[in-house]
This record gives sequence, C-alpha cells and structure tokens, in this order.
Amino acid sequence: SWTKIFIGERLSLFIRVLALPYRVVFHHFSPLLHASRPSLLHAFLVVIALFSREIDRGVSEAVVDRLFALTQDPSVEPFFRLLAINWLIALSSAKPTTFDLLHARAQELCPRWHDPLELKECKLQALLFCFKTSKQIPKNLLSVLEALSEFKYCCRPVGSHA
Repeated sequence: SWTKIFIGERLSLFIRVLALPYRVVFHHFSPLLHASRPSLLHAFLVVIALFSREIDRGVSEAVVDRLFALTQDPSVEPFFRLLAINWLIALSSAKPTTFDLLHARAQELCPRWHDPLELKECKLQALLFCFKTSKQIPKNLLSVLEALSEFKYCCRPVGSHA
C-alpha cells in the first residue's frame, strides 16, 4: 500500500512526460476510494489532489460521501475517522466545489455522544473551518455549543494535543 502512495505522489512527472489524460491514471486508482485501509485511501486522495482541476462534480460527491461515511461509522477505528475529517478539510480548502459539498452537509459534522473526545474536537474544528470560510452562522448553533460544553470537564496537561 505504501508503494501506491509513492507512485501516486510521483505520477505528475510521468503524466507530463507521457502526456497522459487524467482518466487513464484515475481509472487505476478509483477502486481505492472504497479501501478499508487508510494508506490505500490516502493514495487515492493523492491522485485526486493531482487532478483537482479535471475531476468532475460526480467524483467529488463520491469522495465527500465516502469520507462522511467514514466519519459517522462508529465501527471504524477512531484514527481513521480523524483522518477522514482532516482529508475533508484539506480537499475543501483546495477546491471550492468540494467546499460547497462540505458546507451543505455541515450538520453531519456535529459531534455525537458516542464519538471519542479527540474526534469531537476534530469535528468541531471542521465546523469552525466551514463557518469561518463561508462567513455564516451555523443553523445548528445550539448543537455545536452543546458539544463544546463537554470540553470544560476535560482535563488535559498543558501543551498536549489531540
């Protein structure tokens, strides 16, 4: 799986030299969207980032749907869920159409009672990114503030991070 990431990161050189259309390369990486291992999904997202201008809205929707599904599934490892949220933020900051898809589903980023505390923090950071970028007050402000109230009982040593 690390080999695919290595290849994905170095594809731009081969694509320029061989003048390959993005669909030829994308076709081979697209099955990785539904991978259950974070490294394989990361390889797919590296390729998506390479072709961010050529990717159509349907593919962007599929990627956002997959990442949201990962963030909401309690059976998925918490670190994978944290990565999915960070990937959503990174993709949204790189491409405006992906941000529109994220902003439309911002309600789903509200932390849930069964989420680990680190995941709740990451979801709140994603919500903050959404509302800071869109310059709009959230419709679900009460839910967001309720999720924030949990952090006053969290005792972490000074300087530690999630």
